[in-house]
Amino acid sequence: IFPESLIQQRKISLESIETNQRRLVTGFDLYKTMINLMKDLDGSLSTRKLSVPSWAYDLFTEEVPSDRSCADAGIILEHCPCLEEKKKDFV
Repeated sequence: IFPESLIQQRKISLESIETNQRRLVTGFDLYKTMINLMKDLDGSLSTRKLSVPSWAYDLFTEEVPSDRSCADAGIILEHCPCLEEKKKDFV
């Protein structure tokens, strides 16, 4: 799915990508991943200040912790998918 040249250039970890498929990720993680990808491909982005939360992960190069909570991910309680899963377990 990823060109070998991109894997080499970006130091993409296929293990991280596979692991993160089963982890709690957010749009902020995707945003950080895309910003980092564009920085590498287009040097002009590296000079601009883009606001990325400190708790966001680059999904290509970092593994999201398995115990990441909605609070850790910046997800408000009303939108926490973990609560939906717990409700299903009790039904």
